[in-house]
Amino acid sequence: MRTRKHLGDTRNREALWLDAKGVKHRFSIHRTTMGRLVAAGEVRSVSLRDPVSRRGKRLYEVAGIERLLERRGDNQPS
Repeated sequence: MRTRKHLGDTRNREALWLDAKGVKHRFSIHRTTMGRLVAAGEVRSVSLRDPVSRRGKRLYEVAGIERLLERRGDNQPS
């Protein structure tokens, strides 16, 4: 009989990387905007895709999004 290791309760852990739906839910930033930010080098992303697959999953770094928001928030007049 196979047993799985218990990874613990993940509900209270902060995600280090989010997919487009997670970014939209947490930061209200749409996928198109994220693509522009990645292209501009302002946010890091990785693509999880097998070399032979047409589709994959793109993930965005949460810390990079938070740094971007901090930088842009500091530029706003009070």
